[in-house]
Amino acid sequence: MQRLRWRTKDVLRVKMAHRYFGYFMLVLSEAAIVTGSLKYANYQGDNVNIPGLVHVFVFFILILLAEGIF
Repeated sequence: MQRLRWRTKDVLRVKMAHRYFGYFMLVLSEAAIVTGSLKYANYQGDNVNIPGLVHVFVFFILILLAEGIF
């Protein structure tokens, strides 16, 4: 009957680990997108990476809004 009891501390630890791993995945994917756009801008001969900067700005604004709402 021990396994039927709620272990709230363990569940909360798993919840926080899941949340932080999700943030890590978001940041890692964002880094991949930005480095790809930097490489593309380098191939095109551009000094400024406007699409990459716009993407980062919009991405983090959306994350902040989503965290504020939910």
